[in-house]
Amino acid sequence: MILYIEPCCPGSEHTTFNAGYLTESLLEHPNKEAVFCCSVEHYTAIKGYCEDKGKSLEKIRHETVAIPKNSFFQCLVFYIMIIRKYKPEKVVSLSSDTFHFSALSIVSWLYEVEICVVIHSALEHQARELKLKDKILFFRRLPFWIRCFLRGKRNFLYVISENIKRNFFKYYYNDERVKTLELWKRVEVIGHPYIYDKYYVGKEWSSENIKIGFLGVPSTDKGFDWLSNELDNLYKNKDLKDDVFEFYLIGSGGVYLFPFEVDDKKFLPNEVFLDAINKMDYIIYPFPKESYFLRASGSMYEALNFRKPIIASDSEFISSFLSDNGVDYIRLDLNGGLEGVLEKLRNVTRDDYVHFVNCMDKFVKKQKNFSSFND
Repeated sequence: MILYIEPCCPGSEHTTFNAGYLTESLLEHPNKEAVFCCSVEHYTAIKGYCEDKGKSLEKIRHETVAIPKNSFFQCLVFYIMIIRKYKPEKVVSLSSDTFHFSALSIVSWLYEVEICVVIHSALEHQARELKLKDKILFFRRLPFWIRCFLRGKRNFLYVISENIKRNFFKYYYNDERVKTLELWKRVEVIGHPYIYDKYYVGKEWSSENIKIGFLGVPSTDKGFDWLSNELDNLYKNKDLKDDVFEFYLIGSGGVYLFPFEVDDKKFLPNEVFLDAINKMDYIIYPFPKESYFLRASGSMYEALNFRKPIIASDSEFISSFLSDNGVDYIRLDLNGGLEGVLEKLRNVTRDDYVHFVNCMDKFVKKQKNFSSFND
């Protein structure tokens, strides 16, 4: 029996990733008994993605669990109780952080079970240069517990791309090459599962009322501060009504038109989030160069799915992924400011726009042909 767990996200976070991963896994193991432990809210969100894919989630038994708080003891008790109850052959944790890795490292020595862990942004956040306090309290840091976890011969770490895998060994093992082939094999590249063409509606090119969207949490490491400052400087002496561009923040509780009066206490339903993306003309990713070297951007797959031409800085993840997959995009020079890219957009013709859309359409069709669950 395979036990899938979402131990960190009680709401709709990671919905598209988990929906794609579960659907693909269940098709790969159609005769395996499977249980998915998560919150009611998370399961409801995932079902919305999978409902037209042969009702695949009907093959998996959902068990409601309370997400453990951020403490080693609570995480340890959580995993011990859940493994004792279901006695699985394999456990797949669909997200993790330091507390979960520390607990899973201990659990892997207590039970004869294969443990696979997907890790998202925590991998990058914990790879920064350590302060003296962190070095003294090394046992509270993710790098220490990941190394402990990977000592277990039945333990595997799942990452999204080959580039992330190479950077993982560079930053966590101080070398791009790994000392042993066995350890290299226990870090597996699974790609970013996604159910393409869900909610997709095409949009025609327009030279007026050009809508540009920023997706997800408005954080510094996603470049939101840069974008907000650029917009403030650009429009402080201009009337927004006289401009052809409209900037939207889609996430953090709502859909906001610049100047983005955010109310992150509200809940943004997934269907509203996706409908807003459908209405955009472009999606912007002003990632700082030091971000997204050990994680992928899940929202970029939304832009690809909805065939929204991408405006992006040359961050390591964006440039390598799009270039490797033949997807042309509009390059954003952070040092040159926002005005430079807006001038590029003013010169985009209908044929240019169709070219960007066709690049993404080819990418989606390729992914659908590659993955049976996108049929």
